[in-house]
Amino acid sequence: MKKRSGLMGKIAGSLFVTSLIIMFLGIALLYTRFRTEAVRMNRLLQESNLEVAGENIAEKMDATEYTAISLFFDKNMRKTLLSKHAVEDPVELHNQVYGNFLRILNTASSISQITLYRKDGFSVSAGLENNFGHSDYSSCMEEIEEYDKGFSEESSYGLWIPVTIALQNGIREPYFMNVRILRDVSSNEPVGMLVFYVKEKVLRNMYSFFGEESFLTDADGTVISAGNLSEIGKKVALGQEEAGTVFYVPVGDKGWYLAAVPENTILKTTQDTVFFTMLAAAGICTLLSMAAACFISRGLTRNIKHLKDIMEQTRAGNLQLRYQGRSRDEVDYLGRTYNKMLDDIRGYIEEDKKKQKQLQFGEMKFLQAQINPHLLYNTLDVAIFYMEKSNMDMALTILRSMSGFFKLSLGKGDTFHTIRTELEHIRYYMQLQMLCRGKKIDLVTEIPEAFLSVKVPRITLQPIVENAYLHAFSGNINDGWIRIAIDRTGKEEEAVIRIVVTDNGMGMEQEKMLRIGEAVREEKCQGNSFGLWNVYRRLKLYYGPRCTMCLESEFGEYTKVVLTIPEEMAEHVQTDDN
Repeated sequence: MKKRSGLMGKIAGSLFVTSLIIMFLGIALLYTRFRTEAVRMNRLLQESNLEVAGENIAEKMDATEYTAISLFFDKNMRKTLLSKHAVEDPVELHNQVYGNFLRILNTASSISQITLYRKDGFSVSAGLENNFGHSDYSSCMEEIEEYDKGFSEESSYGLWIPVTIALQNGIREPYFMNVRILRDVSSNEPVGMLVFYVKEKVLRNMYSFFGEESFLTDADGTVISAGNLSEIGKKVALGQEEAGTVFYVPVGDKGWYLAAVPENTILKTTQDTVFFTMLAAAGICTLLSMAAACFISRGLTRNIKHLKDIMEQTRAGNLQLRYQGRSRDEVDYLGRTYNKMLDDIRGYIEEDKKKQKQLQFGEMKFLQAQINPHLLYNTLDVAIFYMEKSNMDMALTILRSMSGFFKLSLGKGDTFHTIRTELEHIRYYMQLQMLCRGKKIDLVTEIPEAFLSVKVPRITLQPIVENAYLHAFSGNINDGWIRIAIDRTGKEEEAVIRIVVTDNGMGMEQEKMLRIGEAVREEKCQGNSFGLWNVYRRLKLYYGPRCTMCLESEFGEYTKVVLTIPEEMAEHVQTDDN
């Protein structure tokens, strides 16, 4: 108890003194520079809000495209529609596609009409039946080429086109038309196109709070959406912004720009009012700082101990307990993240009971392994140690690294991660190991920029790096390097993406390497090779027999793990995500 009270006293005293110093320095700075900073911050806030609105528009368009192409998630639909062979039963296929279109329209309320045109004359349409200016593949292609002279079915894949539609009631209304060329899955020849329409009003509502003078332009400066509809079609000069005039921000990768005229409201409070208001605030903040210092210090130590107890019982196999802290600090965030992991694990376990026995075994073991209570337990012990030594910066660094590590482990439920996210996950892990175990292992990457956006199943590379960290550099080996390299190999039609993870640790004897290689390929995990077995099993489930894992090692020199993934399947995953 004395040790705990001493820690609380040190934390409370440090927080209180620090808050007083920061508060009075802040008052002096705000008093002398209040008006200037108010103007500057007002402008920055407007720019930031505009960037957020631009990102939201890009995400909305991407989500709409993703929903529209969900028609091809069905294997039978993809095999039939993405084929250059003629449709065998047009009536039956029409009914099936039409039913899927109705599902898409119900899922994405922003889509008004969706149509499939095949070059062989087969077409299906659902939604508002208006005069869209085309009725088959050829007429639609003519309209596209009229808008974009550089567009062709051979070189381009998808395009957003602003159009004006003549509705049945005689009113002309602006829309955005999305055109996606459909290609034969085997020969990559164009076989048709998928076209759907989104009302311009859907995008306008996402930035209308900037006022009627806000608008959206294409890369040439032509207005394609505006609060004032009469401005659509006019030309503006991009990049000529001045203070207090117009802000331009890019809209994702669409080649569009969102523009708005910011409000120029400045806080008009007199110096005397600001001064006396700050004095009153200083008195209140002093009292609140005293109370907050005691409350935070007590809550921080209590929550860490509570979370540690939960971890220990989870390690013993009890998944029913949950963290109950409400301090809203880093520890509480970590606890709530841990609760979510436990909830997800229980949900996955229930879901896996309905799946095949092999998938059930592999996935459940994988999810349970992500808790890694031993890593959490040791890391929290180290964090408590630094708190007891009043080294709050180091303790918070450790906790934030732990939070980032498990946030990426959860992945918001995503099945796939980009290589860039996988590297971030690895860096969090190696930072935790360096902070808590003192091992300085360097991470070397030889990855071209083009491969950073390729997606792989979540948590593919980190278990391999962890395996190298714990086994290749075990004992008294406290330095070394782990290198991750990615390249492309094989013929064009059978090209694969190769991922190579190499360490310069102690290596393995030939007999041991062969034994591990055989264990990785077993139906059930044998021995201590669960990390490599799990990665290989999940890759096989997603990519099939063309995915491989090979081990190379020389005792005392190095160990190398080589993964190969079919390039066309990796690109397909990336397209679905977009």
